[in-house]
Amino acid sequence: RLGDLPAHREANPGQARLMTPSTSSRDLEVLAYIAKFIEDQGFPPTVREIGEGVGMSSPATVQTHLVALTSAGLVERTVNGSPRALRVTPQGEATMS
Repeated sequence: RLGDLPAHREANPGQARLMTPSTSSRDLEVLAYIAKFIEDQGFPPTVREIGEGVGMSSPATVQTHLVALTSAGLVERTVNGSPRALRVTPQGEATMS
């Protein structure tokens, strides 16, 4: 559970985001993009849309970040096989605030 993990601040003072040991600043950038996309569009982005939005050309790289976010409990894959099967969890929302 995310609440059980010790949190630390990034070394970069320009970005004072809360991080868990299993998330990188790039993971949090992906998380923020997903949350903003859902807020703006009303539905989650596809893997390709995430890549375009955060400057990643490889869907496999995006997938790696999604796995890290899922493992940290910050996003959930809601339906297997659906390209828009993402949901930011309450823990993910708390991480961004």
